Amino acid sequence: MNNYGNVTYLPALSMSLGYDVANRMVSAGSDTYAYDQANRRVYHYNGSAETIYLYGTGGKKLATYTISVSNTAITPTLVSENVYFAGKLISAEGNAVAAYEWLISPQVSKGVFERAEARRIRTRTYYGQDLVPRPRRLALMNLYLHGVEPHIYLGDSIYEPDRGERYDVVLTN
Repeated sequence: MNNYGNVTYLPALSMSLGYDVANRMVSAGSDTYAYDQANRRVYHYNGSAETIYLYGTGGKKLATYTISVSNTAITPTLVSENVYFAGKLISAEGNAVAAYEWLISPQVSKGVFERAEARRIRTRTYYGQDLVPRPRRLALMNLYLHGVEPHIYLGDSIYEPDRGERYDVVLTN
């Protein structure tokens, strides 16, 4: 232990642990960590892969990316994303179905909707767009399996022409 009560060595793993002046763990064996000014972990390197963590203005974790570095490019790959509504986590680790299940849950809606409202929620609530076909297909399949009929388009949401649709909430990653 160091003077601040932090464990500095794990004998069972033969691993040393290092801390910065703010008592944040910055190393564990060959792993290294970095933090932002709000003491949130924003970077992890495990000796072979780099991971970055992104946070929203409210301090909640929005996404985790791994970073691949080659001779020609630095490529981020989305590992997980979290979606919040009214300050509550409604979709974690990329599970969009959680939003629908939260909405129809007894705690939120008492499990009762008028027939027309239930149909609208199921068929005209979930819209999206993805540039890559495979994530689009996976999202469609996952939502269909849970009884949701989404409208997820294939295309570039920045450069595609306006479809004339309007939304109350827009979530991006």
